Amino acid sequence: MGAHQTISHLNYAGELLKSGGSNLRVIYLGIYFISVLATIMMYILGNNLAEPLLTESGLSGGGNGNPGLFPFVVLSPFLLIFIYGTYWLFNKGIDNVTVKSKWGLTIISCAVFTLIFAFTLNKAEALRYLIVNQNPSFENVSQVDLINTYSNSIFFNFYTFVALLLIILVAAGIRVLLVRR
Repeated sequence: MGAHQTISHLNYAGELLKSGGSNLRVIYLGIYFISVLATIMMYILGNNLAEPLLTESGLSGGGNGNPGLFPFVVLSPFLLIFIYGTYWLFNKGIDNVTVKSKWGLTIISCAVFTLIFAFTLNKAEALRYLIVNQNPSFENVSQVDLINTYSNSIFFNFYTFVALLLIILVAAGIRVLLVRR
């Protein structure tokens, strides 16, 4: 099933909900609640599956692949439902405030997202330099991937979860502002 078909099915489900089916509304909210829990679990597992970096005696382990990405691959349908449901909820919430508040909320959300994004990239870059300094098998920073087994805790934590919510809020705010014009 392609992305267009998935969005089409979700839009159809949204239209059914609008038409008044209270049983469908309960089912949809149940699925959304499950997707919220699955998304939170993805971030927790992604963070906890980070391989520790031992600075005294070099890098620990060797690892085959990146186990922190496994929950995101397996539970990605729940992540998509979470994103769509949160977008829908944010659209409904933002639609009821003044235009000035919509602009302010969108700009503040964008600014905080940018700060979290810059901070995360800065920490990941510092970790890359630390890995190169600690492991003699690397000669250059470009040999170390940005997302690796040691950087899961940087990319999958509470702040990046908040950044996901903020980017959804920014998208909802922009949509509401453009539709009202």
